[in-house]
Amino acid sequence: AVPAPSAPAKEELPSDEVCCVPGLTAEQLVAATPQELWQRAWEATWQAADADGKTEDHEKLKVEAQKLWKGWLADRDQRSKARKAAVGAALVATKEEAGQKEASGDSKAVAAAAPRRSLCAVLKRRCPADEPLKFEQLLAVCPAKTTARQLVEAMAKEPQDFRRS
Repeated sequence: AVPAPSAPAKEELPSDEVCCVPGLTAEQLVAATPQELWQRAWEATWQAADADGKTEDHEKLKVEAQKLWKGWLADRDQRSKARKAAVGAALVATKEEAGQKEASGDSKAVAAAAPRRSLCAVLKRRCPADEPLKFEQLLAVCPAKTTARQLVEAMAKEPQDFRRS
């Protein structure tokens, strides 16, 4: 009576979709380590076996837990790839947009508008929430000619939005 691993979907999964791992959201699944998922798989397998009164065969329980764990890892990896693809698409779109504005001679307007807009608001709009990103990725989604110093200063103004948990 062990819960069967769910087969990962072929298309991109929304972040608010129900997670296959009991007690985890889709966001938490993507952030979970293999060890954390193994612990949950073992606990779920043991609890199901205990409810059926079949906890004597530890090797059988281990095999069942491994099947469950591998299904969860596959789901986690698929979700992670879909999110990275979405971030990559946003980066490409941002670079193309900046390139088009510069090519049309609108670079001064872009540079003048950048300080008026909140850099933090731009980052929040263009980057997925609760997704660890490298600093270079954050800088790439910023308006053209944004310096690393400007980005750090903007992030320092709203540290609660740019922390790792």
